[in-house]
Amino acid sequence: MSRLIAVLGVGVVLLAWSVLGFNGSNRQDTSQAAGAHPAAAALPEVASGDASAAEGVDARPAQGRPGEWYRVERVIDGDTFVVRIGDTFETVRLVGVDTPETVDPRKKVQCFGAEASAAAAGMLAGKEVRLERDKSQGERDRYGRLLAYAYLEDGTFVNLRLIEEGFAHEYTHAVPYMHQALFKDAEARAREEGRGLWAEEACR
Repeated sequence: MSRLIAVLGVGVVLLAWSVLGFNGSNRQDTSQAAGAHPAAAALPEVASGDASAAEGVDARPAQGRPGEWYRVERVIDGDTFVVRIGDTFETVRLVGVDTPETVDPRKKVQCFGAEASAAAAGMLAGKEVRLERDKSQGERDRYGRLLAYAYLEDGTFVNLRLIEEGFAHEYTHAVPYMHQALFKDAEARAREEGRGLWAEEACR
């Protein structure tokens, strides 16, 4: 009888070990999957539906707001640039804006594209930026680019500034984003004041 009890005890121990080991390996796999994009996971995230955004209130951050800062290594065009996050170079696509094309091989260089690219380069090249994701827009676009809002150390909200100065259109891709009302208002003012690409002589 004692021998039978001993055998049963060993069996219970082995069964418990196998179950715990299986669950442990599952947890490891899950954590690895969750960390598939560590660069994006490092960025702070904001949620759409914020009352101030819905009412069109200026939601720009205060100057000197703390956060992670990344050096802009290269500006590709008016709404796309490259930063280094840790050991990874990431291409960032600005949320809510669309500038005239200059590098799309399927299209000719569009009116005011060169000016928009130059404005973005002047604002961003070699600078430190803080990036912020919008939960409603997902982590990346179909080209694998990080989708983000960008802020300079002096408090400049890059996405908004490009629209305010007439270098970009407001752009909504499928789902409204947090600062949509703010950006739409900025484009309307730029149009009324004839700034940038909205100037009468800009695209003649």
